[in-house]
Amino acid sequence: MAIAAYLVALRKNYPAEPFPGWRAAAASAVSAVPGLFTAVIIVGGVLSGVLTVTESGAFGAIYAVVVTALVYRELTWAAFRTSVLRSVRTTALVMILVGCASAFSYLLAIYRVPEQLTFLLTAISDNPIIILLILNLVLLGLGMIMDMAALI
Repeated sequence: MAIAAYLVALRKNYPAEPFPGWRAAAASAVSAVPGLFTAVIIVGGVLSGVLTVTESGAFGAIYAVVVTALVYRELTWAAFRTSVLRSVRTTALVMILVGCASAFSYLLAIYRVPEQLTFLLTAISDNPIIILLILNLVLLGLGMIMDMAALI
């Protein structure tokens, strides 16, 4: 991505800013350490076996809120409220999608759609390569109009 951005910037003659110096780069790196430590908490917690993936994500989120509020001092109550409301909306949307997908899969199981699909594919050919090619073509066609998560 960096190489592609560099090539586009060269091709379109985007202006370049002068290098601020190693002292400014070091100061920026030091000021970024508390925020970068979030990734260490998440990955380190899981890889050390101390935390599960969910717990590690929760600790990382709590740490990020604390660092943003106390270290960087960029989090106000209004911004916190806005971010929580957006998170709740996104989570609600995902849960609605999961619920609808579960209901749809239940209906597919009741009406034996996978069984009928298996009979249809084996009626076309018994060769597994041909069946895989058919499935790939169906997934290619449906992938043009549907999201991959819903398609799976």
